[in-house]
Amino acid sequence: FEQPADCTVYSLQETSSRGDAAELIKSIQPEYFQMANRILNEAERHFGKIDRSILFPMADHIAFAVQRLQKGEKISNPLTEDIKTLFSEFKVASMIQTILKEEKQIDIDEDEIGYVALHIHSALEKESVSVSMQMARAVRDCVSVIEEERGIRINVMSLSYNRLMNHVKYMVARVLKGESLKVNMN
Repeated sequence: FEQPADCTVYSLQETSSRGDAAELIKSIQPEYFQMANRILNEAERHFGKIDRSILFPMADHIAFAVQRLQKGEKISNPLTEDIKTLFSEFKVASMIQTILKEEKQIDIDEDEIGYVALHIHSALEKESVSVSMQMARAVRDCVSVIEEERGIRINVMSLSYNRLMNHVKYMVARVLKGESLKVNMN
C-alpha cells in the first residue's frame, strides 16, 4: 500500500506506565488521539521535528486526566511553576486548556498542563517523561538549597529566577549526561 506524503504511520510497539500501545489503543477514544496530535502538530510548528511516538502516552494521559476531572478528582503538580519556567513547551501544552473547554466543556488547570508539557519536552529531547520530571525536581531542589542557605526567597516571576533556573538546568543536564564543564572558572 502506498502511504500519502502527509501521513504518519505509528507502530503499536510503544509502552507506557499504563501498558503497551496495542492495548491502550483499544481503551482510548479516538478523540484523545486527535487532541494529542493537534498539540504535537503545534509543537512541531514551534520547535521543529519531534518524536511522534509520544502520541500514545500523551493521548492516554489526556484521556485519564479527563476521567479524573469528570469525577471531580484533581492532581497536584508541585513542580508546575518550575516546569513553566524551565520548559518553553508549557506554552504549547496550554493548548489543551482551550481544546478541552471547546470539545468537552472541561476546565483543566496548570498542574495538568505541566504534565502535558513534560510529554512534549520528552518528545523533543527524546527522553522519558520521568527523566524530564527528574530534571525539574533536581532544579527545584537546587534552587531550594540556594534559598535556604542564603535565607531568601527568589521571586519565580523574576528575570533573575529565570536566569538561575537556566544555569541550574544546564548544570543538572551535564551531571545527568556525565559531561564536565569545559570553562575555567578561575
